[in-house]
Amino acid sequence: SYPSYLVDESKISGGNAEWLFFPTTENEIVSIINKMKEENKMITISAARTGIVGSAVPFGGAVMSLERMNEVIGIGFDEDAQRWFLRCQPSMSLDEINEYIKLKKCSQNQSIPPESDWAEKFMEVCTMYYPMDPTEMTASLGGTICANASGARSFKYGPTRDWVRRIRVVLGTCEVLNITRGKYLAEDGIFIVKTAGKELIIKTPYYHMPKAKNAAGLFTEPNMDLIDLFIGSEGIFGIITEADIWIKEYNAQMSSVGFFKNEEDAIDFVKLLRDDKNLSLSSYTHHVSSSEELHFWRITLI
Repeated sequence: SYPSYLVDESKISGGNAEWLFFPTTENEIVSIINKMKEENKMITISAARTGIVGSAVPFGGAVMSLERMNEVIGIGFDEDAQRWFLRCQPSMSLDEINEYIKLKKCSQNQSIPPESDWAEKFMEVCTMYYPMDPTEMTASLGGTICANASGARSFKYGPTRDWVRRIRVVLGTCEVLNITRGKYLAEDGIFIVKTAGKELIIKTPYYHMPKAKNAAGLFTEPNMDLIDLFIGSEGIFGIITEADIWIKEYNAQMSSVGFFKNEEDAIDFVKLLRDDKNLSLSSYTHHVSSSEELHFWRITLI
């Protein structure tokens, strides 16, 4: 129902909009942007609406739902990086992506580039998967990229940023950027990007990012990659229409739960696990049972 497009998992109330669009192509997105510019109306991007910061809640203007852009475009192998990647439209959910990869649903005409035979070769490799798990596997790929989502497995695999090879973005000017990691690097805090229309000059943020896990503000670092300015930007710079994500060999997991009488013992236990180089620790979660005054960890090895 249409009221569902006025809310997301943040439960922020008061959402309202005058238009609701369901584009299926990049050209349709460009047409919608042009129409809303003529009307002087803002656009709120929507897809799975699983976010908890209210970024999909509209306050006037138009809602552009990308939910019909939910196909796998193809699969390829980056010979420089020696890694497999999947090219998807933005509204593929993480569950759908992993089902596609694990069951190897690709057809021979989905090789990237088209003249290669990577799709055929992919059928012969071991089981693969996309390891990002932001604790909500129905989240859309585009949304997790715009949020630089992380979750239980981030201890081992890092945030979404580390798994994005390429994005294709429609800007508010209706220009389209095809950004492959390593193509555009900032020099002295400035990107120079040549498009079909003109030369874009983009300045990077000038503050310093903390070394601890952080999702606040736009990402920045010296000599940064342009793709990282878009990842985690909550979509304020443009609309992602395609993304290449790295995939890896699937490994069986083993989980266990340990119980401790106090917090100090629980923390010491995890420190021992982290220092053990023979273990491949994927995630650990601390729980406290207030009624029993017990501390326990859920540990996953992969």
